[in-house]
Amino acid sequence: MAADLKPQFVARAEKQARVAEPAVTHFEMNRRERLAARSGENVREKQARLSEQAVTHFEKNRRQWIASRYGKLLRQEAPGPELKPAGMGEDRAGRLMRAATHLVERKQTLRLDRIRSAGERLASGRTSNQIGR
Repeated sequence: MAADLKPQFVARAEKQARVAEPAVTHFEMNRRERLAARSGENVREKQARLSEQAVTHFEKNRRQWIASRYGKLLRQEAPGPELKPAGMGEDRAGRLMRAATHLVERKQTLRLDRIRSAGERLASGRTSNQIGR
Protein backbone atom coordinates (compact mmCIF):
# COMPACT_ATOMS: atom_id res chain seq x y z
CA MET A 1 0.00 0.00 0.00
CA ALA A 2 2.90 2.36 0.72
CA ALA A 3 4.10 1.76 -2.85
CA ASP A 4 0.88 3.37 -4.16
CA LEU A 5 1.57 6.67 -2.34
CA LYS A 6 3.70 9.47 -3.69
CA PRO A 7 6.96 10.14 -1.80
CA GLN A 8 5.97 13.76 -1.15
CA PHE A 9 2.74 12.63 0.54
CA VAL A 10 4.60 10.13 2.73
CA ALA A 11 7.17 12.76 3.77
CA ARG A 12 4.46 15.30 4.57
CA ALA A 13 2.43 12.74 6.54
CA GLU A 14 5.49 11.74 8.59
CA LYS A 15 6.26 15.39 9.32
CA GLN A 16 2.69 16.04 10.48
CA ALA A 17 2.74 12.90 12.62
CA ARG A 18 5.94 14.08 14.33
CA VAL A 19 4.42 17.49 15.00
CA ALA A 20 1.21 15.93 16.31
CA GLU A 21 3.05 13.80 18.88
CA PRO A 22 2.77 15.48 22.25
CA ALA A 23 6.20 16.43 23.51
CA VAL A 24 6.73 16.16 27.22
CA THR A 25 7.41 19.63 28.49
CA HIS A 26 9.66 20.54 31.37
CA PHE A 27 6.63 21.34 33.52
CA GLU A 28 4.96 18.00 32.86
CA MET A 29 7.91 16.04 34.19
CA ASN A 30 7.73 15.42 37.88
CA ARG A 31 10.46 16.64 40.21
CA ARG A 32 12.27 13.31 40.51
CA GLU A 33 12.41 12.85 36.73
CA ARG A 34 13.90 16.35 36.34
CA LEU A 35 16.47 15.63 39.02
CA ALA A 36 17.29 12.26 37.47
CA ALA A 37 17.70 13.92 34.08
CA ARG A 38 20.54 16.04 35.44
CA SER A 39 24.02 14.78 34.92
CA GLY A 40 25.72 12.71 37.61
CA GLU A 41 28.31 15.44 38.11
CA ASN A 42 25.67 17.95 39.24
CA VAL A 43 24.30 15.39 41.66
CA ARG A 44 27.75 14.76 43.13
CA GLU A 45 28.33 18.50 43.49
CA LYS A 46 25.00 18.92 45.24
CA GLN A 47 25.69 15.94 47.51
CA ALA A 48 29.09 17.37 48.47
CA ARG A 49 27.59 20.81 49.08
CA LEU A 50 24.78 19.43 51.26
CA SER A 51 27.20 17.24 53.21
CA GLU A 52 29.42 20.26 53.86
CA GLN A 53 26.42 22.31 54.99
CA ALA A 54 25.30 19.51 57.32
CA VAL A 55 28.77 19.24 58.87
CA THR A 56 29.10 22.99 59.43
CA HIS A 57 25.56 23.14 60.87
CA PHE A 58 26.40 20.23 63.18
CA GLU A 59 29.64 21.84 64.38
CA LYS A 60 27.84 25.13 64.99
CA ASN A 61 25.01 23.56 67.03
CA ARG A 62 26.74 20.50 68.52
CA ARG A 63 27.13 21.84 72.08
CA GLN A 64 23.55 23.12 72.16
CA TRP A 65 22.17 19.79 70.92
CA ILE A 66 24.21 17.84 73.47
CA ALA A 67 22.99 20.11 76.28
CA SER A 68 19.40 19.67 75.12
CA ARG A 69 19.75 15.89 74.91
CA TYR A 70 21.45 15.82 78.32
CA GLY A 71 18.53 17.74 79.83
CA LYS A 72 16.07 15.24 78.34
CA LEU A 73 18.07 12.31 79.68
CA LEU A 74 18.21 13.90 83.15
CA ARG A 75 14.44 14.37 83.20
CA GLN A 76 13.62 10.84 82.08
CA GLU A 77 16.33 9.09 84.09
CA ALA A 78 14.86 7.19 87.03
CA PRO A 79 17.02 5.69 89.73
CA GLY A 80 17.84 2.13 88.73
CA PRO A 81 19.00 -0.83 90.75
CA GLU A 82 22.45 -0.63 92.28
CA LEU A 83 24.68 -2.95 90.32
CA LYS A 84 27.98 -1.72 91.72
CA PRO A 85 29.72 -2.98 94.81
CA ALA A 86 29.41 -0.94 97.98
CA GLY A 87 31.87 1.93 98.15
CA MET A 88 32.12 2.41 94.43
CA GLY A 89 30.61 5.66 93.25
CA GLU A 90 28.66 6.33 90.09
CA ASP A 91 29.26 9.33 87.90
CA ARG A 92 25.68 9.85 86.79
CA ALA A 93 26.30 13.23 85.18
CA GLY A 94 29.31 11.90 83.26
CA ARG A 95 27.42 8.84 82.07
CA LEU A 96 24.46 10.92 80.88
CA MET A 97 26.77 13.42 79.15
CA ARG A 98 28.52 10.58 77.30
CA ALA A 99 25.12 9.15 76.31
CA ALA A 100 23.93 12.56 75.09
CA THR A 101 27.12 13.06 73.08
CA HIS A 102 26.78 9.60 71.54
CA LEU A 103 23.12 10.17 70.60
CA VAL A 104 23.82 13.54 68.96
CA GLU A 105 26.77 12.18 66.99
CA ARG A 106 24.74 9.13 65.92
CA LYS A 107 21.98 11.40 64.62
CA GLN A 108 24.56 13.37 62.60
CA THR A 109 25.91 10.13 61.12
CA LEU A 110 22.40 9.12 60.07
CA ARG A 111 21.83 12.57 58.56
CA LEU A 112 25.00 12.30 56.45
CA ASP A 113 24.05 8.74 55.40
CA ARG A 114 20.65 10.00 54.18
CA ILE A 115 22.35 12.71 52.12
CA ARG A 116 24.79 10.17 50.65
CA SER A 117 22.09 7.64 49.76
CA ALA A 118 19.87 10.32 48.20
CA GLY A 119 22.82 11.46 46.08
CA GLU A 120 23.48 7.89 44.97
CA ARG A 121 19.82 7.41 44.05
CA LEU A 122 19.78 10.61 42.02
CA ALA A 123 23.05 9.78 40.29
CA SER A 124 21.80 6.34 39.31
CA GLY A 125 18.44 7.66 38.10
CA ARG A 126 16.44 5.53 40.54
CA THR A 127 13.44 6.95 42.30
CA SER A 128 12.46 6.13 45.87
CA ASN A 129 9.79 3.66 44.78
CA GLN A 130 12.15 1.55 42.69
CA ILE A 131 14.05 -1.33 44.19
CA GLY A 132 17.76 -0.97 43.64
CA ARG A 133 18.86 -4.52 42.92
